[in-house]
Amino acid sequence: RISDSSRRRGAERGGAAPGPALDVSRRRECYVTDDPTPEPMWDSFGRVWSSKGFRVTTLAAVLNDFGGWTLIAWQSAFYERIHHLPPETYSHMLAVILPVGGVLGGTCGGWLADRLSTRYKDGRLALLVGSSALSAPLLAGSLLAPDWRWSMFLLFPGFALSEVFRAPTAVMV
Repeated sequence: RISDSSRRRGAERGGAAPGPALDVSRRRECYVTDDPTPEPMWDSFGRVWSSKGFRVTTLAAVLNDFGGWTLIAWQSAFYERIHHLPPETYSHMLAVILPVGGVLGGTCGGWLADRLSTRYKDGRLALLVGSSALSAPLLAGSLLAPDWRWSMFLLFPGFALSEVFRAPTAVMV
């Protein structure tokens, strides 16, 4: 079990103090056995699927990925049809904005979630709700912008904020 003094020492060294998601003492049972026979795959799947946290997180990730990949696939048609841009103009910008925004959103979201969870009881949750709430108007602004430059300008932070959930939710299950 992780003591309060070890949490403080971790925070004093600049590292993230382990939060509730890392407290392995709260697990209900241990699945390590001396039996070398592997557990059947469907039994393993059923055991993992019985976790409500896993199911909810998986559903949220599927819905977000569906929305994110739909947005990515639709962007090129959007810039061609709405802003009348040739692929030579928008393709290289989308090739940077979307992956870099996704990587920065996910990694910075994980880093920030660790910092907030050491200071506030619901810091991780507040970050997820706040980043999602901020991403929506930016992405809407990107789609409604009268100029393609403004659209691209709003797309980057909107997409980055929409990806903040990735790292924090990966460690919450």
